[in-house]
Amino acid sequence: MNKTLLASALLLTAVSAHAVDAPQWNQVSFGAVSADIDGLEDKLTGVALSGSFLLNDNIFIGGRAESTDTDIRVNGQNVNAEINRSHIGIGYRHAVSDVTDIYGKLSAENYEVKATIRNTSVSQDASGGSFELGLRSLVLDSVELGASANFIRLSDDGESDSDTILSAFGAYHFNDKFSLALGYSTMDDADFTELKGTVSF
Repeated sequence: MNKTLLASALLLTAVSAHAVDAPQWNQVSFGAVSADIDGLEDKLTGVALSGSFLLNDNIFIGGRAESTDTDIRVNGQNVNAEINRSHIGIGYRHAVSDVTDIYGKLSAENYEVKATIRNTSVSQDASGGSFELGLRSLVLDSVELGASANFIRLSDDGESDSDTILSAFGAYHFNDKFSLALGYSTMDDADFTELKGTVSF
């Protein structure tokens, strides 16, 4: 009887050590990104680095840098098309339950579109700000789902434009330190898919 109780206690301890009991905010992620842009036949592919860090129980900082590119043929010439996106901001998270957080984040945004033909490059930059509203929830001990809406306003050469990015992701937590996630986001003229690994600390 004592051996059975001891074995059960050890099993519960092991399971608890691998379970995640709340959304993690101190983390760094590295992902592979695929972008489907209207007007381009081939998808752009690349990488993204992102992370967030809690300054106290509720306030966090977060940022992301992403670069994707592809080669296309224009008038018989090979052209490399590249899109770089980055943002950094500060946010506030609120726990609505033990396993679910809602959050808002204000960020500075920067977009760059570049085309390179042989040794000649032409680029166009746009910068601005965004406000993101989102939700993250552990639907199971190891499974997290999330969704967000990001309202962006960018300016380029005195002209401004606004857009909304809708995003969703699902993540599997192997333990409280490492997870793997698949995410999807869409905006007016582009769709993005990302497979990323995350280290929490």
